[in-house]
Amino acid sequence: MRNAGLALLGLFAISVQSSSAADVSGGQAITIDAEPVGFSRISASETSFGKLSWRGGIVLASSDPRFGGFSGLEISPNGKRIIAVSDQGWWLAADLNHHDEQLIGVSNARMAPILTKSGKRSGKKSKRDAEALAAFDARKTDGPLLVGFESRERVELFDLTKSGLKARPRLIRSPKAISSGPRNGELESLARIWEGPFASWYLAVSEKNFDPAGNIRGWRWKGSQTVEFAIVRHEDYRITDIAVLPGGRDIVTLERSFSSGSLPGMAVRRFSLKDLKPRRPAKGLKLLEARQPFFAIDNMEGLAVHQAKNGEIRLTMISDDNYNRWVQSTLLFQFAIKD
Repeated sequence: MRNAGLALLGLFAISVQSSSAADVSGGQAITIDAEPVGFSRISASETSFGKLSWRGGIVLASSDPRFGGFSGLEISPNGKRIIAVSDQGWWLAADLNHHDEQLIGVSNARMAPILTKSGKRSGKKSKRDAEALAAFDARKTDGPLLVGFESRERVELFDLTKSGLKARPRLIRSPKAISSGPRNGELESLARIWEGPFASWYLAVSEKNFDPAGNIRGWRWKGSQTVEFAIVRHEDYRITDIAVLPGGRDIVTLERSFSSGSLPGMAVRRFSLKDLKPRRPAKGLKLLEARQPFFAIDNMEGLAVHQAKNGEIRLTMISDDNYNRWVQSTLLFQFAIKD
């Protein structure tokens, strides 16, 4: 899929040798090739898609065997750095390169193992299956980060402030219901709200844990308080990540359609947090829906949000190649929400 799409667009490759941490200590430098890619495969110059505007995209590749499987994403407040987690238990930190407000590449990339309390990478895949990443506070990539694990469902806090990528985890209380979904479909997305009327609340949404009506189960919690809510499922899509918009009143969801019976698709919806309440499933506002072969889409999993200098709210997305790099790709996209 990667080669066919790039050939149609006549794109070029950028190879970047990493030399320093992206404001985060620890890890090893790796080389990443970044090939710019357009979102539309019909019109490479098209920049308007639903309620979003295109701000650039790249296909990432590396010969490093650790690279890939990225399922959770966070971005710095200024939009210059990203941190991602893979479902094999690795951190990726990198700087983003832009030209004329368009994403064109990455630099200063580093990878490191996600450590256990004992300071080692877990030897069991089920214990290192990181699926979600979220900032604990406004420092975002430079401060404490929350990681959600799927196979052994839990939320852990890694404080990068002093230890960088060598940080060890502290367990965060989460609702027991998070573990009640089908195997490999429980805890898929995670967020923490640090401003607005819902400040200090955590959010989590499942992938395959549906209520009797087929709605997607989610939870909001703080301390011993837990509020369960439901989101109306959009067609065959499953929510793979959530992110809180500036102001702390709304969230956006990244959703994927990815199965053997259909071509890959992605959707983005926006929800008001006040609408996420018990017994009233929320539909939200659809910002985007797109599907292969007309759009450059893969297994879209990670979502992060920041506000650019010009005031626009930007969404950054990453795909999970399932370490199947001969067939799938690691895509990194940026969009802006239209006014």
